[in-house]
Amino acid sequence: MTFAFRKGSSLAILAFLLIAIWLGALAPRQLAKSDEGRYAEISREMTVTGDWLTPRLDGLKYFEKPVLQYWATALADEAFGLSEWSARLWTGLTALFGLAALGLGVYCVYGRTTAIVSVAVLSSSLMYFLMGHVDTLDMGLTAFMTATLAGLLAGLFGVREHPKAMLLAWAAAALAVLSKGLIGIVLPGAIVVIYMCATRNWRILARSRLIAGMALFLVIASPWFIAVSIANPHFAHFFFIHEHFERFLTHEHNRVGPWWYFVPILMAGMLPWLTLSIAAVIATVSNRRSAPSVLAREIAADRFLLLWAGFIFLFFSASGSKLPSYILPVIPALCVLTARTLLSLRLAALVWHARGIALVAALGVALGLVSRDFALHADEIAAYARFGRIVSAGALVVVLGALWAAREFRLGLRQRGVLLLALASILACVLGLCGYAELDRFASAKYVADAINPLLTPDTRIYSVEEYEQTLPFYLRRTMTLVNHRDELDFGINEEPGKWIATLAEFEKAWSRDTRAIAVMPPSTFDKLRVMNLASHVVLADRRFVVIAKP
Repeated sequence: MTFAFRKGSSLAILAFLLIAIWLGALAPRQLAKSDEGRYAEISREMTVTGDWLTPRLDGLKYFEKPVLQYWATALADEAFGLSEWSARLWTGLTALFGLAALGLGVYCVYGRTTAIVSVAVLSSSLMYFLMGHVDTLDMGLTAFMTATLAGLLAGLFGVREHPKAMLLAWAAAALAVLSKGLIGIVLPGAIVVIYMCATRNWRILARSRLIAGMALFLVIASPWFIAVSIANPHFAHFFFIHEHFERFLTHEHNRVGPWWYFVPILMAGMLPWLTLSIAAVIATVSNRRSAPSVLAREIAADRFLLLWAGFIFLFFSASGSKLPSYILPVIPALCVLTARTLLSLRLAALVWHARGIALVAALGVALGLVSRDFALHADEIAAYARFGRIVSAGALVVVLGALWAAREFRLGLRQRGVLLLALASILACVLGLCGYAELDRFASAKYVADAINPLLTPDTRIYSVEEYEQTLPFYLRRTMTLVNHRDELDFGINEEPGKWIATLAEFEKAWSRDTRAIAVMPPSTFDKLRVMNLASHVVLADRRFVVIAKP
């Protein structure tokens, strides 16, 4: 049974449905702390201040990451209005771009069928879908690194010569650097060099379009770095030394983890294709695809994909700073290898894979029904119960879809089985995202902004005391004055120390001078301020926040 779409219209309909579902799932929940609030607010401040050169967070210079996503989100805000959907739009669009780029690159090497299956697998992989709906920088980086990978596949292993593919890889690498920093060029460059040395294929150097590619890379990537360095003399040291080398080599940001930190994350992220991805890695390492029917360039491309995934995995595993989303660029390469296995594996094995997914999803149904037990506080129990019921519904969709897929595989219908499993996974993810909205009150500060906004006048000053809730400025549509809190805004505070208040004693003096003022703080800080007898009344108080206002 061959896996093929014989009608272009069927493929177009599936692509349209995927885009509609993908973009529609960006909206139905509030921004969550901390990344979503942070990056949405930086873009909002760009539109308010008109300064598109120097990123600012809460009015302070913020140089931890480059500017591309801030620009794109600011444009979305201006075009569609400020909302959660516009804040996540760049993430959603780049995720879709990554799917398209991967499909084109795989098509040039392996053909149409493998390209379609690769896109189906990647779009329905748990981590890729979920990260494609969260406002972080990791999806933009991953999408452009995937486009770099696609250009390298087409340029180095394509059926025909694709001289422009290498230039597209250079351009995508430049956009990856503008998305999150030097890893956008360092990782692909290191992988190509390692592959070239390991295979002794020095022709890769000639095919890389090195001079033209580097010129194109610099034309795209360097203008902002040059301009922002001229406007901000301390930018270069902070961004290139502190944010790259010191973050990689030290535990300064308290994002430590054991050497195996990314193993369970990657395993969960590859669901529902995990067992097939493991089989794909084993097949590639053991050369099981070295049959006469498999072309040498395809075997070489398989090994390059494995090197891509393995090197990036080891690179981030060795880092002193770890977050789950860092491993995302590994997944597209694994999904191509998984697609190759899907098309070569016996149908009986696919039947057992689908049944295994149904069993795991059934456990997910049961887990969702007891999710209230995961609540850490009494006020969370009802919300976790509602969230769990929706998660159980999503897991049930996967159970039914996997059993249906097993039936199709048993009948020899490989195409339908793969599509059913992918569709079930996507629908389950959508339900999970919708269910997460039940936890908005515990992941977002919109309810705090809703309590504050009716009290605001143009001259009301808002203080954030001994804490900085990242989502609050976005929903207030205002910046706040930090009090005795530095954290990741330390650089901006050092650059403009007049924009913050260092101690509670200084805050007391500022509060007494203000005509209208509001302060947001954790309950522990409110206990400290009680002894100061500030002229104030409580606007909101719960276990997360206390909000006070001048009478």
